[in-house]
Amino acid sequence: MEENQSKFTKILYNQVALVTAIIGIVWGAYNYINLPTVQFKLEIQQLQNDIRNSEKAITNLKDNDLHEIQLTLKRIEDKQNEIEKTIVKLETLLTGIYREIYPIKNE
Repeated sequence: MEENQSKFTKILYNQVALVTAIIGIVWGAYNYINLPTVQFKLEIQQLQNDIRNSEKAITNLKDNDLHEIQLTLKRIEDKQNEIEKTIVKLETLLTGIYREIYPIKNE
C-alpha cells in the first residue's frame, strides 16, 4: 500500500509541478506580451501630463509677460504725461519772460 501511496504521491507531485510550470509559462508569456504595453501606456500618460504642465507654464509666462508689458506701458504713459505738463509749464514761463523782455507795443 505504501508503494501505491508513494507512486500516487510522486504522480501528484509531478502533476502539481506540471501545473505550476504551465501556470508559470503562461504568466511569463502574458507578462512578456502585456508588460511593454502597460509600460508604453504609462509613458504616454506621463508625456501627456508633461505636455499639460508645459502648456500651463507657457500660459502663465505669457500672462505674466503681458501683465509686465501693460505695467511698463502704463509707467511710460505716466512719464509722458508728466513731461507734457512740464513742457506746458516751461512754455508758459518762457512766454511770460519773453513778454517782460520784449513788451508788446500798442499802436
